[in-house]
Amino acid sequence: MNGRNKGGIMLGSFISSRHYAELLARGRQAGPRMLELDPAQLARHYNRQPFVFAHALAGNEYFALPRLFDLCRRMDSRKIRYRIGEIPDDAHFDSSFDRYKAGLSLEDAIDRFEEERAYVVIYNPSWTRNTGWSSKACWPKSPRTSRPSIRK
Repeated sequence: MNGRNKGGIMLGSFISSRHYAELLARGRQAGPRMLELDPAQLARHYNRQPFVFAHALAGNEYFALPRLFDLCRRMDSRKIRYRIGEIPDDAHFDSSFDRYKAGLSLEDAIDRFEEERAYVVIYNPSWTRNTGWSSKACWPKSPRTSRPSIRK
């Protein structure tokens, strides 16, 4: 942390402790949680090693495989990584995507997802309450800027 934000939490950008507390309060009132994470386990393992957590994503329509596969087809292919089959426990995570494709395309991995025991990673998708999953790569670009513009 750079010292400019005392007590802030990093969620893509620095936020104040007060804003963080407001977000927590709002989240606690929102009903059942989609993810159940143990804070100590998360702090110990996140971005360091795999860990187990409980979730309720399987029952959510936005996490149904057909919807996620559709997102994969719409996104920039450079933001989708996949591998096929049983991967050795000691395989390096990042290089395993190139090493274990078995000559199959992303479309093959999606079409034969269960049969091929595919593992697909979608980097940086966007989600909105109104439209569900989307990809910035699919949004039309404004001619005056390189930033995506969103049609209403």
